[in-house]
Amino acid sequence: MPIIVGFPEFQEQVVQRHTVFFETIPALQKALNDLTGEAHESIAAEHHLILNLGILAGVSMMEIILLAVNGFGPGAIKAARSLLEASVTAEYLRLQPHHYEDFIEFHHVEKFKEIAFLKEYLPEAYASLEPEIVQVIENEMTRVKDRFGNRRSWCKHDLAEQAKQADYLQSYKLVQPIGSGFVHISPYGLMKRFDREDQFRIEVPPSLNWVEQSLVSGHVLCLGMVHTLIQCFHPELESTLFAELEKDCRRAWPPK
Repeated sequence: MPIIVGFPEFQEQVVQRHTVFFETIPALQKALNDLTGEAHESIAAEHHLILNLGILAGVSMMEIILLAVNGFGPGAIKAARSLLEASVTAEYLRLQPHHYEDFIEFHHVEKFKEIAFLKEYLPEAYASLEPEIVQVIENEMTRVKDRFGNRRSWCKHDLAEQAKQADYLQSYKLVQPIGSGFVHISPYGLMKRFDREDQFRIEVPPSLNWVEQSLVSGHVLCLGMVHTLIQCFHPELESTLFAELEKDCRRAWPPK
């Protein structure tokens, strides 16, 4: 028996409803692929990171579309929340490259927390680790401890402040609370999932609810990532390629 994933019969309904978006998105995807796939002989370390964030943005955009066309709007919004953070981080680091070291060094904190979890909850798994590896992780944690103190993130600014400095504040205020509500199942996030015809029951996919919001958010955020990449590597394309892609975005999502 063939395995059918999603709702193929629903996909055409989404495509017909957002025709212009599906007409314009290939050009945006091509621009993102070209910019992230370009070979560079010598670039700054933070630019390597921005390139990888650009690749991640493309993957997140594909996740948004895959979920949205199958009527999983809340799931698509959650993917847009990841795209938001990738786009904000890339632009923030482009503008504040001296924070690159914080981003890289923070992974030692995360690795230490990982083995601390194993030690407390999965002692057999912890015991199977090579002592030398554990020692290296503990030493690196000791080295960076004063750098981060009690911070829970790599950046001294929270995501809202990063978004403000990176000129993503409007997208942040739209995507962050909705996406986080779906991720963390907040009371209001749960209510947003209720069926419009039955306010006491979660709506079961496929549904058009939150599909449009996820597609427009993804489009705008992916366009922002392309802008960051252009500013890093090809500023001469600002008035040509980016201007055309921005025009496509406005055509796909005219003000209501």
